[in-house]
Amino acid sequence: MDGDRKDSEDQNKNKESKKSEEGHSNIDKAKKAREENRTAEALELYKKEIQHLIQEIKDESMVAEVKNKLKRQCSIYLSEAETLQKELKDKNGDGEKDENEEEEEEIACKESEDHQVERLVNDITESETPNVTLEDVCGCQDVKDKLKESIIMPIKFPQLFQGRRPTWKGILLYGAPGSGKTMIGKALAGQNPDVAYLRIVCSDLVCKYLEHQEKLIKQLFRKAGGLKPCIVFIEDFDCLFNEDELVINRIVLTELMVHIQGIGLDNEDIHVILSAIKPWTIQRSVLRRLDKRMLVSLPDQEARRQIFIKNVKPLKNDVKDEDYLIFADKTEGYTGADISSIVRDAAMAPIRKIQNATHFKKVQGPSLTDPEVVVDDLLTPCASQDSMAIEMSWFDVSEDKLSEPTVTNDDILKSLNGTKPSIDEDYLKKLNDFVKTWE
Repeated sequence: MDGDRKDSEDQNKNKESKKSEEGHSNIDKAKKAREENRTAEALELYKKEIQHLIQEIKDESMVAEVKNKLKRQCSIYLSEAETLQKELKDKNGDGEKDENEEEEEEIACKESEDHQVERLVNDITESETPNVTLEDVCGCQDVKDKLKESIIMPIKFPQLFQGRRPTWKGILLYGAPGSGKTMIGKALAGQNPDVAYLRIVCSDLVCKYLEHQEKLIKQLFRKAGGLKPCIVFIEDFDCLFNEDELVINRIVLTELMVHIQGIGLDNEDIHVILSAIKPWTIQRSVLRRLDKRMLVSLPDQEARRQIFIKNVKPLKNDVKDEDYLIFADKTEGYTGADISSIVRDAAMAPIRKIQNATHFKKVQGPSLTDPEVVVDDLLTPCASQDSMAIEMSWFDVSEDKLSEPTVTNDDILKSLNGTKPSIDEDYLKKLNDFVKTWE
């Protein structure tokens, strides 16, 4: 264990060293460009380095000491970039131009910026119609029931939600990563093909394009207004309140809350769902302004059984119905994503068997070129002691003669035993404390 920790620390040090070299290159170039009065070039170099640092900070494997150092650097570079941007605006404002030229430039600049903002929103927004429904979501029945009455019914029967029965203004789904918050958001839109779906990651609004934060949000809701009825799913809402990472962007938060609170006035057909992994970091004043807060809890035994079935059934397997209950019992405290990861690892077991096999034997099965035809010369891995064993490696097996080995109960148990739950006790304690306070 100590060796693994040391390896992890060494890897992070190597990452830090490599990142430091790249960063010094960008910043050195920026400083030189600034000295030579090439302000625009210097600003772009600072932005490039800020984006690189943000990506590094998001790396969950990085140790806290290195991450905090990168955060401090990012904060310094942000301040420098803001100063450069101000200098650039002042510089561009100099010079003598007649009123018509200034007005034409201002209009052209505004149109260009509006097009750029619209393009950026399209780039960072997922807008494809989801192909999942709430029936595809295992567990979370209480959350699904509340969302049906909060979103699906108002869309289907808008006449019921008038006057003293308005639609909800902002719904927060919170819970452990991998518990199904994003899938629930997709499933709500997937229930009705006439409902548009826009999903955006909040960190993109904050960090990716520093110049257009406020306008990005306006454009996002303008786009949603043209797609009504529409579900706007804003992921990682709690990243706005991560004071250890970057200063809270109050412009983004204020603009976002204005639009959320404005839902129900002239945009009743726009439904906003926010997701958060660490809801306790969200300001209390903001939490009070959200009409609904729903915990997406870890899957219970039956939900875990259903998740195993859903993931294993598409594979060629010999797992019996009673085995799924055993898997469910052994995965208490696991998220749905953890279970999916277990099955993905187990699904690789047949590949490993093929790769490591020194002997194959002929078996009967459907032809790979014509599944309706049964042939008896397919080859599958076997033990060297097997009476039908032929000494050969997978390199000697032609593509259309390989019979895929099945995923067995032992394959899944082996993968399960080697996978720990991704959620620790400290996180669950903070989550439970939040639930006691707000639910």
